[in-house]
This record gives sequence, C-alpha cells and structure tokens, in this order.
Amino acid sequence: MAARLPNQKITYNFNLLRMEIKNQYKTQSQFADALRIGRASLTQKLNNHVKFNADEIYRSCMLLHIDLNHVALYFFQIAYEEKPEYISGYRSFFHTNL
Repeated sequence: MAARLPNQKITYNFNLLRMEIKNQYKTQSQFADALRIGRASLTQKLNNHVKFNADEIYRSCMLLHIDLNHVALYFFQIAYEEKPEYISGYRSFFHTNL
C-alpha cells in the first residue's frame, strides 16, 4: 500500500542556497542571469511560489560549485513553521521557582 502524503503544500527552506548565491554572485539578479532565468522567476522559486525544475537545480549546482551529493541540503530542506505548544503552568512554574 502506498504511503499517503499530507494535503498541505510543502515549503522549502532555501536559506543555505541564498547564502551561497550571495557569497558567489553578490546579487540574486546576477545569479539569475547566469542561470538564464529572469530575476522575478528566481525570486518566485526562492519564495516557494514556483518549484525549481531538475535542469535549474543541476545548473545551479554547477554555477555554485555545489557537490551533487549535497543537493538536498540546498534544495530540499523542509521549512517547518510549527510553533511550540503552550504548556499550561510552564511560565508560572519558572517565575515562582527562580
């Protein structure tokens, strides 16, 4: 039986990719030119509005000298937006026992 995927959209954290772009190309615009896509298109991809395709991921790795064994670190880090649950009495416990 196949595993069920969550219905919610998966959001990726591209912070490591953004840092590498800044370190090597200074601006996203310069990197977009080297990648041969528009600046707006790159921005949409980095903001999770549009997905990177396989060719763009491969070309990005070549341009940024990313080892292909490390692709997941740059392109597939899931961004978790869950907030910690509030534990009843947690705040009052520490304030009264300090």
